[in-house]
Amino acid sequence: MTDALDFIAHTIDRGGPESEDFRLLDDSFRVILKDVVAPRHKALLRSKVAHVMGDAYTCATVQGMVYQKPHGVAGDFEVIERTYGHYLARNERLRRWDCYWQQLSFAEATRFQKAYLKGWIRKKENEHPSASILDVGCGSSRGVYEYLLENPSESKFVGLDADQDAIDYSKLICRNFKHQVGLHCCNFMQYDTDSRYDLVWSAGVFERLNDAEFKRGLKKLVSMSKPGSTVVVSNVSTSNPSQSYLDLLGWTVVQRSQAHMRYLALACDIPVDSISVELDEWGVNLYLLITVPDVRNRHKSTAYIL
Repeated sequence: MTDALDFIAHTIDRGGPESEDFRLLDDSFRVILKDVVAPRHKALLRSKVAHVMGDAYTCATVQGMVYQKPHGVAGDFEVIERTYGHYLARNERLRRWDCYWQQLSFAEATRFQKAYLKGWIRKKENEHPSASILDVGCGSSRGVYEYLLENPSESKFVGLDADQDAIDYSKLICRNFKHQVGLHCCNFMQYDTDSRYDLVWSAGVFERLNDAEFKRGLKKLVSMSKPGSTVVVSNVSTSNPSQSYLDLLGWTVVQRSQAHMRYLALACDIPVDSISVELDEWGVNLYLLITVPDVRNRHKSTAYIL
């Protein structure tokens, strides 16, 4: 671990990482937290790394924005916006850390997630020209905004987020589409509506939930879906190659495997043939895909949950 910290300090002294340092940085971040389990010890290591990093851990960089948590949580809407937009700090020394961030598998997978959402919206509009779409944990609503900018659409969108700053930002960028996009600051579990949706999408939410909360949340999403509709839930995978670095920044999540995601869906009494799980090409995010059954014609599942 000492060698890893020394390498990071040396990188800082040289004015930040060059591209040839990126793989060694990956290894250093991985080594620092290796075999460290106790939360108190992790906190001490984070403080030690932050001391070495100095102003590379301020909000002038993306990694600093994650570490400082200006909106209360790591990985807030502003971090995601900076990742979408390939943000680079003006200061050359700090910009090198942003270059490191933007080439991470995690950053690539985050940008893909926006494209993946737009693909699902397009698919639902092909089925229903006036589709109804619910975005749980909408953040900046950048994906919805870009879709409406790029495509003529008669669909209606609802975005939910527990962060008022995220909702205010979403309202700002979606202001020209306010007749189509409704935005609400709330915990989605308390969202009360009689509406049912053709697509329910949730990214960046369920990986912050334990298994019991995950199951309650998934049941809530299904309850707001029309028969034959689709629920898409993302979760950071156990194979995420960037997770050690994110853990050091304090962006801790519940990583899950494909089998775990499938198990949790089955535990919600969702028929096995209504469930599929996809992994993105970077090994970062899993997507639980549920085709919502028509309960009137539903056959009892033959899956047994232990």
